[in-house]
Amino acid sequence: MKKVIVFASLLMLFACKDKPVQNAETVIYEDEMEMPAEAVADAPDPAAEAALAASGLDPALVEKGKALFSGKGTCIACHQPAEKTIGPSITEIGTIYKKEGASLVAFLKDDAKPIVDPAQYVVMQANLAITKKMSADELASLEAYMLSMAK
Repeated sequence: MKKVIVFASLLMLFACKDKPVQNAETVIYEDEMEMPAEAVADAPDPAAEAALAASGLDPALVEKGKALFSGKGTCIACHQPAEKTIGPSITEIGTIYKKEGASLVAFLKDDAKPIVDPAQYVVMQANLAITKKMSADELASLEAYMLSMAK
């Protein structure tokens, strides 16, 4: 019996030795270089930085809006930067609202009708319950972030 336990222990030790450990804190590239996951997610995008500079929007306000969009507002669950998923992309929303000169804040307070994909308005009701409770500063930040993505 002792031999079986020793054999099983050795087998488990050697079987697990060469398996890579998946770590959510780092990203491992093919060349085995490690980089913190936050550095990949927050890597500067030169095109986005140039667009922000050209927009004339306050970068601090835009950054706060981006954090709200991904966090408290839970907007990221349905809206992605450049592609339509459940809802329209942030780029599409920002572009249309900018072109129309419409207020995203009024829409987020549920004081204005949707102008981008009105058919999705029913789905948006859950998030409007969240955005209606936000402060004017938070809503302005969300609007600045979304308009910063306009083309």
